[in-house]
Amino acid sequence: MMAAGTRLAGLKMCPTLAENLIRLFLEPLMVPEIRYQDFDLQKLDHEYSYLGLFGYLKNATVKNLYLEAEEVSGDDNIAILAGCVEGKSAIHNVTVNGFVYAKSGDAGAIAGEMTGGTQYAVVENCIADDVSINSQGTGSFVGGIVGNAQKADIVDVQVITQDGDSNRIQGKGYVGGVAGRQNKVNIIIRMFQVR
Repeated sequence: MMAAGTRLAGLKMCPTLAENLIRLFLEPLMVPEIRYQDFDLQKLDHEYSYLGLFGYLKNATVKNLYLEAEEVSGDDNIAILAGCVEGKSAIHNVTVNGFVYAKSGDAGAIAGEMTGGTQYAVVENCIADDVSINSQGTGSFVGGIVGNAQKADIVDVQVITQDGDSNRIQGKGYVGGVAGRQNKVNIIIRMFQVR
């Protein structure tokens, strides 16, 4: 693990590293707590599904992270942080920035899909700042934080879109400012701010 305060902005990702991140499947207790690290992801553009810094997280905890992505695009379950988040995963204090595009499936800034299990998955104190999110799938779910949320708690999040005609949260399926689909989801916003 890197020391607190380490900044990796400007990190260039070679295609091999990007492909390895795309295929990353994490089991319980394998994700270390990430603290005070910044990453600048270059364009991840593939025909794959489950794209993001992490392709798939299960029963994982991610904390205190800032990610910038020029563009993350693929087929289904596309996001800047994680394509899919499952189980009793918890994401706290994460800020993401960038463009997300799904060719046919779910897309969000933090997670394309988030599905809890017997315990709900949690997204708390997260910010999608200066984001643009889009999916061309007619049955897709697009959200500012999570595209397809099921059995999840979404608490104190913020979504800030870019300026311009095409820079927004949009899609041909089901679109929401926070989540495109909410099935057994608790959305708790204690402070609301419009910019």
